[in-house]
Amino acid sequence: AGAAALVGFVDRRGGGLLVVGPTADLPESLREVVPVLPAPAGALTRREYLEANPEFIFDVDPGQVLASPGSLPVPPGGPLWLSRELKRGARAAAVLRGSGLTALAAQSYGSGRVAYLGLESTWRWRLASAGGEASHSAFWNALLVWLASTGKPRLQVVADGSKVGLGEAVPLDVQVLGRDFLPAVDAQVTATVTSPSGASHEVALDASAEAPGRYTAVAFPEEVGEYRVAYRIRAPSSGDLDGEAHFLARRVGLETEDTAYREDVLRDLARVTGGTFVGYREMDRLEALPLSTAVPMRTARLYWSRHGVLMVLLAACLAAEWYWRRRLGLK
Repeated sequence: AGAAALVGFVDRRGGGLLVVGPTADLPESLREVVPVLPAPAGALTRREYLEANPEFIFDVDPGQVLASPGSLPVPPGGPLWLSRELKRGARAAAVLRGSGLTALAAQSYGSGRVAYLGLESTWRWRLASAGGEASHSAFWNALLVWLASTGKPRLQVVADGSKVGLGEAVPLDVQVLGRDFLPAVDAQVTATVTSPSGASHEVALDASAEAPGRYTAVAFPEEVGEYRVAYRIRAPSSGDLDGEAHFLARRVGLETEDTAYREDVLRDLARVTGGTFVGYREMDRLEALPLSTAVPMRTARLYWSRHGVLMVLLAACLAAEWYWRRRLGLK
């Protein structure tokens, strides 16, 4: 039951799970979550160093502490559980330098994240020196922040922050999850829509037949400005839940589009694309439109003397002229 609860915490709720040490004795359901295959315990005969992946988990290292070659030492001895093979979808976040062995691997699982650490001696970094204390803090801060960066809210609103035109249909749809983070199919959902002028009306959302836990309704804004939608969810099996969303109604059409001249944007566009910006004030001094050297060009030449058909036609014209000149008595 405990293993199933952990898997559900990661899969449905979007939690983070860190597994340290041997995995062979884990329940089958947890072994499926771990990003590495079971590895035997081993030991080092000399001091080695870990190399952190700057593109995964440790991409945020403000002081470049983990980039130092000797920042993450692994002392001789053991036990260590270093992996040679990762599961499909997993990535190595820290490897033993020069060996190809993975000490820290991680992957996404369902709505959450899972990491596996194959050593238990990171506490030694903190006691070794002041630099080791900084390495220990940077390593664990980055790892825990990555694991905790996912989460799944129980109430998800479709139209929150959207911009629509006056009179257009605005979906008030919500996705409701219960305490177990499974779709709540027995909820009663109502939404109170408040207009910019302060007028409000209540809308009852209907359960969707296509997606369990989804409740739908539509609103049609009649005023320009920000609308507020307050949701009330009453579900006997999963508890009550409240939420709020906002959307903006505005006039749409060609007459409302912003056509202001933005010279800075045009200059940036020319710079990014490798072109040359010419302002409208400089058009009188522009003699020709310069083409960028990056634009592919192809030049083709056609020589009439190399085409037999043209030569035959030319000879026929000359012969006809000679014939008529002779008929008229001209030389």
